[in-house]
Amino acid sequence: MKVVFVTHYSSLYGANRSLLNLIDGLKEYDVEPFAICPSRGDVTIELKKRNIPFFVLPFKTWMGPSSIISRIKSPARLIINMVILSFLAKQVKKWNVNIIYTNSSVTPIGTLIAIILKKPHVWHIREFGKLDYQLQYDWGRRYFEKLLNKSDAIIAISKAVKEKVLYNIHSKTYIIYNGVISEADCNVLRERAFIHNVPSNYTFTIVGSLHPNKGQEQAIRA
Repeated sequence: MKVVFVTHYSSLYGANRSLLNLIDGLKEYDVEPFAICPSRGDVTIELKKRNIPFFVLPFKTWMGPSSIISRIKSPARLIINMVILSFLAKQVKKWNVNIIYTNSSVTPIGTLIAIILKKPHVWHIREFGKLDYQLQYDWGRRYFEKLLNKSDAIIAISKAVKEKVLYNIHSKTYIIYNGVISEADCNVLRERAFIHNVPSNYTFTIVGSLHPNKGQEQAIRA
């Protein structure tokens, strides 16, 4: 089975790390992966290491901060996406994939390609939008829901995301929690801990980028 994975950025933060872990885990199920990225970066380096074909075009998100500047930019984001959409669809058609998968709710490109090519689409919803990153939809929640309901399946990373974001969605929705770490990465960390004689006293880790809404300050104060 051929699957094209659409990611919305090129850095190696949580969403893309989870994406790479997913791609690695699907190897044993005979999934042949491809990827679409908006720019080159750490994630394309990792894709290249894995010999995964990828295509880069600067498509835009359909969410932005609650600001006047973002509202002014929203038509430009739409125009750019509409201009390059045909090029992305042409590449996906060339790969002859079976399924199109989108790794985040902040971009609609994956489902638009799926509509054009009449292919099944899976949408992985990882963020709340307004509640965690103060992001709002360029064209309102109604249009967001309309495209979500065109997906063949939707994955939520938690019950909270399903309840807060997908409460009015009729497409099949599944809750799949993110894997925390791969076995290979875990072995590397164990080796580093042994080399540096990390003490065995109680420690805890907050996994995620430094962001006020991630709760790091609250955890430290607690």
